[in-house]
Amino acid sequence: MPKNKKFSGKLAVGVFIDGLSLQVACLARSGKKIRFVDAQIVNLATKLEATSVGTQVFEQIEPTSISEMTPIDITSETSAQDLLLTETGRGAQDNASIIIGVLSKYPKRKYKLAISIPEPYVYYANFESNWGLKGNKLKEKIIEEISKERAGEPLKPDAVNYLEFSDGSIIAMVRDSRIALIDLLDSVKKSIGGRIPKISFIETPELSLVNLVKLNYKFNQNAITVIIYIGHEFSRFIFLKGNELYHISPPIGEGVDSYNIANTVYSRLMLEQDNLGLPVINNIILAGEAQSAGVKEVLEQMFPEDVSIDYIKFPNLSPDGADPLLIESLPRVAVAIGSAWRTLEIERKDLYAIDLTPFEVREGQKVFKLGLLGWLFLILIPLLTFQITTRIAQLNRSLSEIQSELQRKRSELAELQGLQQQVDMARQRLAYYKSTFGVLDSMKVNTDIWSKFLEKIATEAQNIGRIWITDISAPDPNTITIKGYSLYRNRIPRFSNAISNATLMQVQVQEIRGKTVYQFEIKARITPEVVKSAQK
Repeated sequence: MPKNKKFSGKLAVGVFIDGLSLQVACLARSGKKIRFVDAQIVNLATKLEATSVGTQVFEQIEPTSISEMTPIDITSETSAQDLLLTETGRGAQDNASIIIGVLSKYPKRKYKLAISIPEPYVYYANFESNWGLKGNKLKEKIIEEISKERAGEPLKPDAVNYLEFSDGSIIAMVRDSRIALIDLLDSVKKSIGGRIPKISFIETPELSLVNLVKLNYKFNQNAITVIIYIGHEFSRFIFLKGNELYHISPPIGEGVDSYNIANTVYSRLMLEQDNLGLPVINNIILAGEAQSAGVKEVLEQMFPEDVSIDYIKFPNLSPDGADPLLIESLPRVAVAIGSAWRTLEIERKDLYAIDLTPFEVREGQKVFKLGLLGWLFLILIPLLTFQITTRIAQLNRSLSEIQSELQRKRSELAELQGLQQQVDMARQRLAYYKSTFGVLDSMKVNTDIWSKFLEKIATEAQNIGRIWITDISAPDPNTITIKGYSLYRNRIPRFSNAISNATLMQVQVQEIRGKTVYQFEIKARITPEVVKSAQK
């Protein structure tokens, strides 16, 4: 950046990494006006790889000087209003030198950084229902459902965010690995102001593009718009209905350097349209490296003329005198522009406010500030320290006395608990004896009557002969049912009459082992008279 570049207003820098390509865009806000400052595309020395959470991938290093970083010399002859869109970094020794060169041109501690992270740092999860939940309970449920399908460390709340659609369905954004760019920033913080630039938020590139479209376009509420992003390593479709997010397609694992990427994009777009059941597509907005891939020309041949197909435009962004030809190249850094722009419009409620910044990063950025009341407390600290120390000593003495008393009470309690256990055991034995006596008393009732009656039945069966008793049951305390067999039919009435107060209910003829037998059923009433007759 030339030295005569002037920075004014509220600054925001958007950063996005697509493979080896580092995309940076700087915007400024003065009042309600959003103006373009500069943009860069820088080739990294090595690819930043996603790592598992908790792994430190960068060490503190001494950066390479800026003069060694790039063969392109940026002189003061460059117009202060021109867009700086360079593809540099090939001469840098490491990524640390590159990031220093990119960020050192901006005023230290005067701008906010917005980071957009693609897969594999983040992935999407879709749910058809919100389970009737809201707020933190809904987020806990989403984390619970996602955790069922993944291994490794449990998900933290700061690693998950979500959007809820009008039909109750949910799309969740999950940060699944450590963000290597933050580690890189931490390793070079001494060279860019002593600390990591203030991070406004971390979001996904898809939502950066959606917010950018919402800031610059106004569609009919039923119009279907597709944002097509062509990157270096992946491509993606984002569907809008009106100005609201409708669907994010799975990523296409091919980018601008892939063979016949334009036809691949068209065929996959047709497949997505069919899967979503969309009768028409009204608008197609191209971003990323779509121009280099020749996507627009292919789509214009395939779609009707009434379908609007064009590279993303920025009518609400003030070019601030930049070369129009260079402004036309801004779709290449659309993701970074979208992140920076949202930072300057952070209060707007119609934008999707997703933030996946790790909690420890967010806490580490908080600045401790002292006001008038704070300075007053700072002066009073010595006096307060003396008073607190004295009070602590008094409380320690009181605590020692209370602990001694507590120990004595505990000893007494232990003795009482022993006595209580003995009393409880005695009460249990007493309750057992009472229960046993009650059972014995209940068993004794009518014992003599039943014994004598059963004796009479046995005696009469023996006297008559050829009578076999197979079942005796008592439907109630005063009635008995007797079932059995006899070889002779005439002996069954004799047996019934001998019992006294009995009624022969039925006699059935059966054949057992080739012999004819007679099954009978007798009901008898047990009365004191029957018992007396049994005694005789």
